[in-house]
Amino acid sequence: MPTFSDFAFYQSMGGRLSEAEYKAFSIRAFSEIISLTNGAAQSAPWEMETAIKLCECDMTDLLASAKSAIDFLPVGITHVTNDKLSVSAAEHGGSNLPKEMRAIAVKYLQTPINLMARWA
Repeated sequence: MPTFSDFAFYQSMGGRLSEAEYKAFSIRAFSEIISLTNGAAQSAPWEMETAIKLCECDMTDLLASAKSAIDFLPVGITHVTNDKLSVSAAEHGGSNLPKEMRAIAVKYLQTPINLMARWA
């Protein structure tokens, strides 16, 4: 499956995942970028190339860190702090991940060309 960046680019930007982890999570990040841009990222002009790659790398790291955190939480628990113990739960196992993914996309995919604008 294609991605916008490759492992060498990811590493050059300070990526910490192994190549196998990078490949697994970057495919999901690629799909998210396609969804958030309604496919516009695939035909974006060269001015957006680096921004799209950086977006994919940041999303890849976010997905990997979310997976690591979720692996340790019981079903339905969305947040845990350790100082005086605080636990948050969601009725249906909610997460901030979609908001965080969108925030990364907004950071990279709207300037100089807004790839997130959806045309009818």
